[in-house]
Amino acid sequence: SSRCLHQKDFKEEAQWRQGPEKMLRLTLALMVTTALGRGEHFLGKNQKRNVTNATSAMQLVVASCSAYPKCVSLGLTSGTCCPSPGKDGKMLDCCQEGPTACSAYSSCVEQGHTEGTCCAEGSKLDCCQEHPTSCSAYSKCAAAGLSEGACCPSKEGQFLDCCYSAAPAKPAVAVGTECAIYPECVNVDLKEGLCCPTADGVVLDCCSGGSYADAAATDTASTAASEAAGAGPGPQGAAEGAAAAAAEEEVDADAAAAATADGKGKPPR
Repeated sequence: SSRCLHQKDFKEEAQWRQGPEKMLRLTLALMVTTALGRGEHFLGKNQKRNVTNATSAMQLVVASCSAYPKCVSLGLTSGTCCPSPGKDGKMLDCCQEGPTACSAYSSCVEQGHTEGTCCAEGSKLDCCQEHPTSCSAYSKCAAAGLSEGACCPSKEGQFLDCCYSAAPAKPAVAVGTECAIYPECVNVDLKEGLCCPTADGVVLDCCSGGSYADAAATDTASTAASEAAGAGPGPQGAAEGAAAAAAEEEVDADAAAAATADGKGKPPR
């Protein structure tokens, strides 16, 4: 029995000693797990620090002159053209055909197409992507020193911050200026945008006939006037007319009676 008690005491002592060791192992394991988690979080954050998710408030802005062959042909090989720099930047005429230059597409550049036009509608090469991808096509990327390779997206499929710009706010449209509300403008196929006046303040000839609302108001006024003219005098007017007629008849009767009396009182000639 003493031996059993000794073994029992030894077992309890061993369990007592193992308790802190287990706690220490659990604590170390928890610390390692937390550290790994933080490491993954940090790596993920670091990996995405230059990446922007496209939202409704952001848009890709291919502004570099070099992305537009027409601008390049005019000697505008660097800087920003589409739009031009500044708060009130405007799209130059050379931007009209879009960013179709070979240099704007990293895949084309990789195939040795570094000059000229590669991605014009109807004659696109296989290297053309949905939109320009070269860093140089985006003025913000070029300004940041990213003049070579792909940025939008990169080879890893990430869009850098410099690919985007805040979408410009749409100017407020004054009520009554839309082409679609003027019949004569619609008749000449001006169904969208501004006509009366245009965004540049020009009032088009098709505005002179008035809007649909103006025509409806004119028709309503004409109809009301016609109905009023055809309806004749109202009850009050009819009563007044009858009274005037009666008074006139009474005056005529008095005059006739007076004439008769005068005739009877005069001696014959």
